[in-house]
Amino acid sequence: MKNILGIIFSVTLLAFGLGGCTTASITSSMMSGVADAVRADNALVFDLSAPAKFLVRRKSKDIILTIPKPTALKSLERSSIVVKTSKNQVALLPGVKWSDRLPRLLQSRLVETFEKVRAVGAVSTGRDQISSNFGLLVNIRSFQINADGSSGNAVVALYVKLIHKGSGRVVSQRLFRSSNHVNIKDSSEGAAGLNRSFQSVARKIVRWVVRAKTDRDYVSYKPSQ
Repeated sequence: MKNILGIIFSVTLLAFGLGGCTTASITSSMMSGVADAVRADNALVFDLSAPAKFLVRRKSKDIILTIPKPTALKSLERSSIVVKTSKNQVALLPGVKWSDRLPRLLQSRLVETFEKVRAVGAVSTGRDQISSNFGLLVNIRSFQINADGSSGNAVVALYVKLIHKGSGRVVSQRLFRSSNHVNIKDSSEGAAGLNRSFQSVARKIVRWVVRAKTDRDYVSYKPSQ
C-alpha cells in the first residue's frame, strides 16, 4: 500500500526543487500534481458505509426528514482524500479517492443510516416528491487524516442543524466529531479510519435528531396568520 508521508514528502521535495518558486507557486504545483494523480485510472477507490444496525431507544415516526447535500470547503467538495500535515498545510492523497464526491457520498450514507434503524417515519435527499416536516442541514468541518510525524488520526467533524420546515426555526444544532488513530503509512487504513469515524458520528446524529425532536415537539406547530 502507499506510504502517505512518503508520497507527500516526495511531492514536496519536487516542488522545492524548482528554483525561484514562491510558496504560493509551490503549493499550487503540489496540489495540481496530486490532483492529476487522484484522477488516474488506476487510483484505489474507497467507499463509506453506513453503520451496522444499532440500538435507538427513542423513535419518532412522525418525523419526515430531508437531508440536502452537505456543504463544505472547496478542498472537501471532491472525491480526493485529504491529508492535513500541519495547521495550515493541506494536501490531497495521490493515487486514492472516494467512490463519489464527498458531500454526495456523505448525504447518501446518512440517509442510509436513518433507513437502517427506522428511527423516523421517512428520510430522503429532497430530490423526490416526499413532503417533509424537518430538514437536516450538514456542514462538513473536517473529513481528513491529520498527520503528525509517524502517527495520524482520521478526523470527521460535522456541524448539523435540525430545522422545522413549517416554522423555519432551528430546533437544535450541534458539532459532532470523532477521531481514531490510524497508521499513516497505509492509505487503506487511513480510508478505513475515516469510515470508522464517520460511522461513529452518524450514530450520534440519528440519536440526537430523535431526542431533539422529542424534547421540543414542533410537529404540530402552525405559523401565526
